[in-house]
Amino acid sequence: MSEKAPTEWRRLGWALSFLTRLPAMTQATPRGNELASCPRYFPLIGAGLGLLAGSIMLAGQALWPAAVAVLLGLGVLILVTGGLHEDGLADTVDGLGGGMDVTARLRIMKDSRVGSYGVLALVLSLMLRGVLLTLLAMFSPLALPGILVAGQGASRALAVSLMPALNYVRLEDSKVRAVTQELDRRSLWVALGTGGLLLCLGLGFNAALIVGVALAVLWWGLRSLYCRQLGGYTGDTLGAAQQAAELVIYLVVAALWLN
Repeated sequence: MSEKAPTEWRRLGWALSFLTRLPAMTQATPRGNELASCPRYFPLIGAGLGLLAGSIMLAGQALWPAAVAVLLGLGVLILVTGGLHEDGLADTVDGLGGGMDVTARLRIMKDSRVGSYGVLALVLSLMLRGVLLTLLAMFSPLALPGILVAGQGASRALAVSLMPALNYVRLEDSKVRAVTQELDRRSLWVALGTGGLLLCLGLGFNAALIVGVALAVLWWGLRSLYCRQLGGYTGDTLGAAQQAAELVIYLVVAALWLN
């Protein structure tokens, strides 16, 4: 994508290269607030990832049991994203579980090694996602792509919505800081609107409304936790927020559809 490409396409390209390991759509130098406003497209990128994983799970059930198809879809999802959000979950749980003060928590979160808290959080998260999606796949295979689109898209919208509500607490310059600081109001509303639309399209209005209430409660809880324990947010905590929101979506959908 060249320097002359339309601004929105460039923002979409930056969002794709930030959230995935796919080749960058643009080699151009960011102009103005392009990086800071590219999170508006995070839910849309999530929807594409959800459609990819959901389609693999749906097609895989023609050849293998639902559990195998779901694991294949999750594996592809992690491969494409590079485990970005899973890494954030592990680092956040390690920091919050092992640090006695803010400085210690941030230092632990920056450590490339994964501790026991992080490993346990990853295992539990992956197991719970796998079990829930397998149950939903067995209940309604054709609905699985829509559930994944809603889960991947809306969970990233929740993560984006935490940015303007908290301070970024990493002092050093980083790729995450350039993307997550100074999120403008328009980008916030675009992300939230996209997330809400994806919930309605993937789950139906009634289920989307209930899921939205659950996500609002989660948002409040995460904001309070991050503010109290860290004084703000980091890229890792946004990844953890995405993982938590995705699990909440699947839990609520399973409770509504399987009972």
